[in-house]
Amino acid sequence: MSSLNLEAIRITRNEPRMHPASGFLALPSVAMRLAPEILILELFRDVFFAFERDEKTQTRELTPDLRDQDNKPLFGKGERAVIAAFRGRRKQTKQSREDPFYAPAYPALAAQAWLSKNRERVITRLLFNGAVAQHLWGKSDQNSAAARLQRDLVEHMVAAFVGTKKKPPADEQAYADILAACLSNQEQAVDIEHATEALLDLTGSASKTVFRVDHDDELASRIFHDFEALCRAEGSLPRLLWLRLLMTYLRFALPMWLLAQMRMTVLTHGWMIHALSGDTPPDDVEILGDLARRNRGLIRPTLTPTGEVSGRIREYIRCRVELNVMLYVIEQLRPSEFKQQVITTTNGGQGRIKLSELLIVARRASGTLQEDPACHSAGTPAIFVARQSERFPAWRDPLSNGQGKNIDEFMRVLYRAERGDEAGGHLLVRHGRADSTGFWVFPGQMLLQTIAFLAARAKQGNSPGVGDGSCSRTSRIISRNMA
Repeated sequence: MSSLNLEAIRITRNEPRMHPASGFLALPSVAMRLAPEILILELFRDVFFAFERDEKTQTRELTPDLRDQDNKPLFGKGERAVIAAFRGRRKQTKQSREDPFYAPAYPALAAQAWLSKNRERVITRLLFNGAVAQHLWGKSDQNSAAARLQRDLVEHMVAAFVGTKKKPPADEQAYADILAACLSNQEQAVDIEHATEALLDLTGSASKTVFRVDHDDELASRIFHDFEALCRAEGSLPRLLWLRLLMTYLRFALPMWLLAQMRMTVLTHGWMIHALSGDTPPDDVEILGDLARRNRGLIRPTLTPTGEVSGRIREYIRCRVELNVMLYVIEQLRPSEFKQQVITTTNGGQGRIKLSELLIVARRASGTLQEDPACHSAGTPAIFVARQSERFPAWRDPLSNGQGKNIDEFMRVLYRAERGDEAGGHLLVRHGRADSTGFWVFPGQMLLQTIAFLAARAKQGNSPGVGDGSCSRTSRIISRNMA
């Protein structure tokens, strides 16, 4: 008779409940973002209007023609013109008329539109709590240098989001930016002090997905510095072009961060399977090295259409289900060594267990597991785990159930839309429909220009001129090419 009580595994509707030990492996929930314009709205709402979030039970999208309860226009002529300037992707509806998404050029325009309180916070979880927090606090959550770097970034973010006035020195009454000329008192329309405090909180060291490393994480560092460069560039680019750069950056960087974080679960799953099979687990150096390279080869360019993004999602969801099953099994087999502890990469201690130590515990449990009738009848630990996992809908059909479906919908922001994507901020071009859908890696012009700008900024490195003259020269070149 089996000594394992597999029925005791806590479950949700589609998969096992995330094991409490998951720690940094627990992926934040995401959801569909059909257009980069929605990402900008979400960004401004999370920073400047977070205090209103719990009051919004339904989503209200931004349009130039929004009206109040008395059917009066909420926006003046200038505001409507600015909103119309950021008409983007067309909504996928069965109606014959076009119904596009709009982005708020300034935070004040986001005051009248919002996402419901039940919508997942993609910007917060992936950008602020994710890549930015990882770069700042990956080495230590008590780092005075990181605290200064955080405050500098927050200062640049607030200034960029609110928008610089860009007035020519010859005439202080005239605006050099055409969008700013249509609006007035943008800074006074939002609470800058509240936004600063909100960003300090969102990028703080309390993020649960931060994992400890001995050096800067490659991907988090790149996202952090690229985002900082974009914020610094706002003062030397027309708002119209800068916001398009920001939208393009977000629709590319956020999915890449998500795919890389998914890869950590896949790597851990592989190590755990080998450990339960009795193989020698990797040491800390190998583990940290593989985690640091998790962003390599996420999407490989091919000359023929491929379904690699969908394949990554299927792989992640199945590894996630199986990893949770393995954690519950190890907890039952070795309760004295693994019980109510959170997985970390370094610095094990009270209430924590290093991933390398957990793999050693798993190897010690391998003999007991392979002698168990349930595992013995399956043949190998890998087959046993797969059989226990296939009863969950998320494992059987990852793209149609639970988080797999949500991730698949979120990844649509990478694809070129049939209408309203003329600027070319996409990375992937669809081929086929339904189950036969594949894609070409064929970045659009706007994405290529964004990459060119950020590559030039990275080449300038940490030189003293970055943020003033040198960044401005690059910005002027990019501005002429994008005009």
